[in-house]
Amino acid sequence: LRDTLLHRQAITDGMERALASGQFEVYLQPKYRTESETIGGAEALVRWMGAEGIIYPDGFISLFEKNGFIIQLDLWVFEELCLRIRAWLDAGLPPVKVPVNCSRVQLKSPFPGALHRNLPKVRHAAAIH
Repeated sequence: LRDTLLHRQAITDGMERALASGQFEVYLQPKYRTESETIGGAEALVRWMGAEGIIYPDGFISLFEKNGFIIQLDLWVFEELCLRIRAWLDAGLPPVKVPVNCSRVQLKSPFPGALHRNLPKVRHAAAIH
């Protein structure tokens, strides 16, 4: 029990610093269409590249949902995806559908308002008009 509490406290203590210092990464898992043998999109997956290695979502998502940090992380993932898609478009690549998974906490939170408030910043950064 003590080790679990210490681990949770370490995650909580490091979450904001990790986001600010680029320790989170978005990975895209392709969605393969067997009928056409093409990539039909991707699923966004977030990983935390901690000092001791990769921390998978099962090691931080439930804690972030409890302490509210999930809202910041979900907004960051959304912005990162917009920037990545902008880079693909600039490189002449066709757009790819990448759904953004949001925590169930978002349904009971100010996330829609936060997303709406941040859209101009994201659109400007990604040059999406």
